[in-house]
Amino acid sequence: MVNEIDIKVSEYLKENNITVKPVFIGSFNHDEWPHDRFSVLINGTGKPINSFEYSTGIGHRIKPAGSFGLNAKQKREIKQLKDCLNLDKVLFSGGGVRGHNPAYYIKLPSQASVLYSLIMDSDVKEHSFYDWCDCFGYDNDSLKALDIYRVCEKNADNLYKSVSRDHIKTLSELLQDY
Repeated sequence: MVNEIDIKVSEYLKENNITVKPVFIGSFNHDEWPHDRFSVLINGTGKPINSFEYSTGIGHRIKPAGSFGLNAKQKREIKQLKDCLNLDKVLFSGGGVRGHNPAYYIKLPSQASVLYSLIMDSDVKEHSFYDWCDCFGYDNDSLKALDIYRVCEKNADNLYKSVSRDHIKTLSELLQDY
């Protein structure tokens, strides 16, 4: 569902010529976690485009309200998401029988949700690995935790290459109650 923060972030991005464009890649089940994966392209004016991987659990999918497809409330939410993302297509059919209504729809994530995650990941730059583990509940003796820490570092570096620190600071303030 699109909320007030989603709209404010979308407006800020448009005003500052910053592009955040999610692209659906597919549905996966990794480590017993079924999810939908997206590649998100981000760039600011005069900055290089960088791609980030973003996933949402299946709870973010939209189930049609009966055999007639989406209800009026769901259609309004989809229109709001289209407006925020400035895209014509934000839903992808999944499951079900060919020729019938799909069992569910996969929706693109909002710009705010993607940026919130990336800005949280970029906080890694403020912590040593051991401090980061303490803050986020990871075992500092885990290779998996170290791999996650390194991915967060890489994402932070790429985010700062794509969007200026001033914009990231403003977006962080807009997203503080997300």
